Amino acid sequence: MILCLTLPGEEGLVDIHPPHALWARAHYPDSVVVQFSEELDSITAESLTTFTITGSPILAATLQPDHRTVSLKVQNLSLTGSAVLQAFGIRDLADPVNTQENTSVPIKIPAPLDLPINIDCGGPGAQGFLADQVWAESMEYGHEGGGNQTATWYPDLAGTDLDSVMATSLNRYSRYHVRLNPGTFDIELYFAEHFYDEIGDRVFQLYVEDSLIVAELDVFNQVGNTGVFSINLPGIEISDGSLDIIGSALIYGQGYAYAGPLLNAIQVDGEYWVNIENNTRPDQYQFNHIYPNPFNSYAYFEFTLPERAWVKVSLYDLRGSLVQKPVSRSYTPGSHRHAIEGQGMSSGVYILQFESRNIVRNWKILMLK
Repeated sequence: MILCLTLPGEEGLVDIHPPHALWARAHYPDSVVVQFSEELDSITAESLTTFTITGSPILAATLQPDHRTVSLKVQNLSLTGSAVLQAFGIRDLADPVNTQENTSVPIKIPAPLDLPINIDCGGPGAQGFLADQVWAESMEYGHEGGGNQTATWYPDLAGTDLDSVMATSLNRYSRYHVRLNPGTFDIELYFAEHFYDEIGDRVFQLYVEDSLIVAELDVFNQVGNTGVFSINLPGIEISDGSLDIIGSALIYGQGYAYAGPLLNAIQVDGEYWVNIENNTRPDQYQFNHIYPNPFNSYAYFEFTLPERAWVKVSLYDLRGSLVQKPVSRSYTPGSHRHAIEGQGMSSGVYILQFESRNIVRNWKILMLK
């Protein structure tokens, strides 16, 4: 028998605390996400009169499926200054309902990571890689769930010079986040199995951006204990602000510390889309500048692509002879800058030719010594 002393009308657990904002974060100049301490009433959470940001009108408010997070579509939010979000009259789902008359929280303005991004998953940041960390709203990257382990010996792994990075691993993670501004990225994931030595000891599914990449990943079956298994994902478009890597165990492995989904390192390269302020990709091919023109030792040229494409840039003299081919490869969307070296060239007029898809453009450039 349990004796419980309560006041009349307050039998059992009664929620008497109104909801309050835990954090707010700008994703882009037109988007702010705010999370609350408990589940919210959808009417007040999606009312445009509930939220204010000084100098930035609220255009729409959407309550997310967790009922604690609200996405705000805003206007004219500065990503270089400071801003505060205020909420008035927001209600929870308690019975009776609790109403927060006024709650405010500073809006975190994130600084995007510079590309390329190299992360030592489960490790301290060896060989120039970023150290691993636990995910939090204030972080630009990190893991949810799991823990780090270090191999008891440091093998000389075949096919890589990143032995110190591969010696540490992240195990039992549920999701890995890397914040990215919208763009197109080449993603490389690395796996090294140091703890199981039989096929089928550890098998897991791997998802990237909620797409199943490998249905049954058994690293030992791929490379044993002496190699590195890598997965290359070129041209991944990300526009929601975050790269998400998800592990789901099929065969967990014996023991706890070394079991579950495995991840040793992440490398991300590519291009952020040019018009990042408006969260849009470039909409046309552009050859922006050749400078200086005339030039002596070096000239620089810039071009912009709206999509992944093969680009060839060639330099000809006036007789049509090829002098240089400074560019001939595939590029991701965005702006790119390259140099023309004048060493060995004679003074005179040259033709710089840009080719991509069915587009051909020619420009004159003058070399003076």
